[in-house]
Amino acid sequence: MVVIVSAMGKMTNAFEEVVGHWSTNDLALAREKIGTIRQFHFAIIEELFDDPKDLLAEIQELIDQVQYGLEQTFLSYSEGYDYIVHHGELIATKIIAAYIGKETPTVWQDTRLLVHTDDQFRRATVRWEETARAIKSRIDQSKVNVVQGFIGASSSGKPTTLGREGSDYTGAVFAYCLDADSLTIWKDVSGMLNGDPKIFQNTTKIDRLPFNEAIELAFYGASIIHPKTIQPLKKKGIPLHIKSFINPTAEGTTIGDVDRAIPEVPNFILKKNQALLQLKTKDLAFIAEHHLSAIYQLFADQGVVVNLMRNTA
Repeated sequence: MVVIVSAMGKMTNAFEEVVGHWSTNDLALAREKIGTIRQFHFAIIEELFDDPKDLLAEIQELIDQVQYGLEQTFLSYSEGYDYIVHHGELIATKIIAAYIGKETPTVWQDTRLLVHTDDQFRRATVRWEETARAIKSRIDQSKVNVVQGFIGASSSGKPTTLGREGSDYTGAVFAYCLDADSLTIWKDVSGMLNGDPKIFQNTTKIDRLPFNEAIELAFYGASIIHPKTIQPLKKKGIPLHIKSFINPTAEGTTIGDVDRAIPEVPNFILKKNQALLQLKTKDLAFIAEHHLSAIYQLFADQGVVVNLMRNTA
């Protein structure tokens, strides 16, 4: 069994605050936030374990690595972001592996040695052949393997991240490489809804959803799953179950080679913090294909993702 773990609570947000202070050279505030992160995890450990001395030392070592990162020079903001933020998953998996290991044979796995990526920090692309070889050779099928979601490492060994909600994608990567029977993702909602319940009232749970529609919803911003999660599962016909850790016995949603359970129910997606740009040619000529290619290349060079494009006269 493979158990993929994200950072605890709102710790990814907390580490992002550290990154924000680091990027503006407010190192005192960064260290203060790191202290808060340390206290959060230490409190959990002391509640779960009778003799946590060794585990506390391991977590302190990871906290020290974050402190060390504040003093380093990175090639870009994104590289520094990945170095700092990925410690949230490392810390969480150390705790979860130790807790499961009290009752069940468990091994902590370092995803940085398993998920090989390029060096596109904050939005890394998986190098599938190398990743598959590493996963198949290192995963211990006789034990519970606790691994970090969201993260990987470049060929130079630098930590990378796969994008927010990237733990879902990590699950799909492992399911694909191990030819898993299924993948289950645990969320704080009852399954795939036709709208974000934090924004829309009276949402409807979708019991079954075909792969193609799930890919489209994820692409357009359905935040419950990472946009890249579905494709590797579809290639091997591996069903995805989305269930609630608040109500684990509830049915949830199954995404796979199925018909949609409620075909007449529309989906609603709200994308915030979007920028609308209007581009024109100086001589009022039509924008042709080669213009679009150049425009998209400029955005790609700056790491800007274009969500929607419309070309008119």
